[in-house]
Amino acid sequence: MSSRECFEVERAAISLIRKTFAATEGFEGLEEPSKPLPHFARADLAVRPFGYRKDQWLPVQVKSVTGTRPVVSSSRKPCWSFSNCRGYAGMPIVCISLGKGPGQGESPRAWVFPGDSLHHMKGPLMITAGGKYDTDDSRCSLKADCPRERHVGQVLFSLWEEGKSARGNSKLHTVETLESQQSKTHLAERRMTEKCQQLLETVPGGVDVCFAPCPSLPYDIKIRLRGATQAPWQRVQLKSSVADKLHRNAFVKMRKLVRGQMVPYDESDFDYLMKGLPEPPRAWLFSGDYFEELNLKSKVIHITEGGKHDQKATRCSFDHDSSYGPQIAKRLYRLWKDAQKGIGPCYLQSLDTLQRQQSRHHLAEWTMLQKCRELFKNVEGGVEVDDEEPPCPSFPYDIRIRLDGASMLLVAPLLEIRLLRPF
Repeated sequence: MSSRECFEVERAAISLIRKTFAATEGFEGLEEPSKPLPHFARADLAVRPFGYRKDQWLPVQVKSVTGTRPVVSSSRKPCWSFSNCRGYAGMPIVCISLGKGPGQGESPRAWVFPGDSLHHMKGPLMITAGGKYDTDDSRCSLKADCPRERHVGQVLFSLWEEGKSARGNSKLHTVETLESQQSKTHLAERRMTEKCQQLLETVPGGVDVCFAPCPSLPYDIKIRLRGATQAPWQRVQLKSSVADKLHRNAFVKMRKLVRGQMVPYDESDFDYLMKGLPEPPRAWLFSGDYFEELNLKSKVIHITEGGKHDQKATRCSFDHDSSYGPQIAKRLYRLWKDAQKGIGPCYLQSLDTLQRQQSRHHLAEWTMLQKCRELFKNVEGGVEVDDEEPPCPSFPYDIRIRLDGASMLLVAPLLEIRLLRPF
């Protein structure tokens, strides 16, 4: 099957499972997060009892087959094959046969296994009718009124309760944890998608966004101006770049997977390409005393991921909702509050004191620059001084000026002035 066909089979199986979440007599029902888990997350579903308010969710992995061509075992009994069942310790695996094959009638079949029990398997899980894995403990019903088999929703409810009481193999997690259980590439793509949505929300008049119905399609979103129903949708491919740390650059993989083969994109696959940074920028916040205590022999500190310098207490982020660490502005504000109270390694100083904490040479240049700005204020007719400093201190000028009121004249460029002090 193609990637899209596999995706449709998985969606059909998940849809059947969701129907078992509805409350019935003696079963209060299950609920999912308001926003479904990302497609490439380790778990396909997250559930908790309906009405429960704490951020505690049972992850669920779903495996599915159509059953259109059931494998026949040596005993001539129907056999269903489910691939990639390893690596799901701590969560249940729900196996669904959509029941469209010969000898299966019209009723789908369901089995539930603890992920830990299949962790040892090297090949696919082969379930033979009446065999080792087709037992009373594993067989489940997708209908609440089946007297012979357990109901999938009730089984997941019981596993959630076991996880809450720390019994059994199932473990509960927060939504944020489950959303972050992806490869670095998929996490980067997810972050970029969120940033793209935030960017489109700032467009005057608004932009309608439509996500691709299948992740294997050669575009990620379709966009058009809000209300422009007659305008065609524009397909956008979102790509996160890959960092080449050895050469200190980044590149974008412009290939797609087609029936197991990586091939270049076609010109007609999408209308626009949006590229993101290879990874979110990272920040660490240390006190000056920290480096004094290290007594470094060189002026360079090497921070290794997970090493002694990369600790929870030092990590910061530039985003409000990052799981990497608190936003750097919040961390600085907390340090300021501590310094105001006279606690912690930092202390507050006046702005004039901080401005004068330079070498004698740089302090003389800075003083001369302030006097120069005051001098231009007294020029007859007025002189406009550019408030922005040169982009780099090594530039061959210190300030830029022009006659006041000439800002709209292309023939009146800013004059660049290099300040020289006598030696």
